[in-house]
Parts: sequence; structure tokens; C-alpha cells
Amino acid sequence: MDSAVHKFTSERAKHEFEGKFEYIFTRTEEAILQFVADIETMRPSNRPLSSSTIQALKGGIPPHIWKRSLLESFVDSIGARCKTVTELILGLRRLLGDYREFSLTRRAEIERRIKEMEIECWLRLQSYPDIERSLDRDGIQNDNDVQIILDAHDLCCNLPNEDITFVTVDREDIKAHENIILRETKLKGVWYLGDRKIAPGSQNSP
Repeated sequence: MDSAVHKFTSERAKHEFEGKFEYIFTRTEEAILQFVADIETMRPSNRPLSSSTIQALKGGIPPHIWKRSLLESFVDSIGARCKTVTELILGLRRLLGDYREFSLTRRAEIERRIKEMEIECWLRLQSYPDIERSLDRDGIQNDNDVQIILDAHDLCCNLPNEDITFVTVDREDIKAHENIILRETKLKGVWYLGDRKIAPGSQNSP
């Protein structure tokens, strides 16, 4: 993004970021720990780790487990370097430690970059029940998403001479409903960060 572009967020957007970080971090950690516990229960620790054993271990991962495909890839990559089940368990435990360190470092880096971007925090005092009902009726049923969109709409109402673009990393709940959002609010665009760079000169929120 161009540093000269004004950037805004809202308290709701900040809280959602913090909540999602904690949720993903905790769920991933729990999945690895549960899988390690299952291995220790199912397999003798000194058993040779053949390719068939690795496949059997992966087959024992519950279908509903958080990030199942990611966990399977961990087993493949670590298992390829291990000779016994014990080594695999130790490798997964080391991975968990690395994951914790990476996650906390990554969060600190994101927070540092946000501070450097000088993002203003917008506080909405107005409610927009008609728009809220329309967004919910037309498919945006996550209330947090709806409220953050309304925060951005409120910003537009208070800065009528600015063309404000909503910036998101949420493809399914936000970007996929771009037409609805632009129809119901005063936002001029919805940019998904996974697709492209923000055009210099646009105003950004949240």
C-alpha cells in the first residue's frame, strides 16, 4: 500500500483479528497435541517407521480434526526423516515449539507493521438497521462481518468527499459478496489482498 493513503480500522476489526489469531493458534496446537497423544496410545514407540506405518498413522487422524490436511503434510515431511515412531513424536513436539515461536513472532511483526502504517481507528456511533437487515438477508450472515462493513459505511458517511475502499483478507464472506456490499453501502470498492495490490490514491478501511 502507498504510505500516503489514509488508512482506517475499527475496534471491531481489531478485536476480530485478535480473536481469530488466538482461535487458529489454539486449534492448531490442540490438533498436534491430540495427534501425538493418539500415536503414543496406538503404536509402540520403538516400532520402525516404515511408509506403511506413516500411512496408517495418517489414516487414524479423525476426519473432523482441525487442519487435517496440514497435519498430514507435517507427518509426511517429518516422518521421511525419522526411523522410529519415537523420533516422529519428538519431531512433532519440536514442530509444535517452532509453531508457537513462529506464530508469536508473526503476530508481533503484523502489529509492528500496523503501527508503522499509522492506521486511524474509527468509532461508529450510528446504527444502520435497514442496511444490516439487507446484508444479512442477502448472504452475509456473520454478524461480526456485518458490523465491520457498517463501520466502513459509517466512515463513508462522515467523509463524503472521499472514495473509500474496503480491504479484506476474507474471500468467502466479504469479497464474494462485493456486489451486495457496494449496492447497500457507500463504499466504492472491496479489495481482497490475496488477489492484487491496493491502487495508490484510494482510501482504505478498515
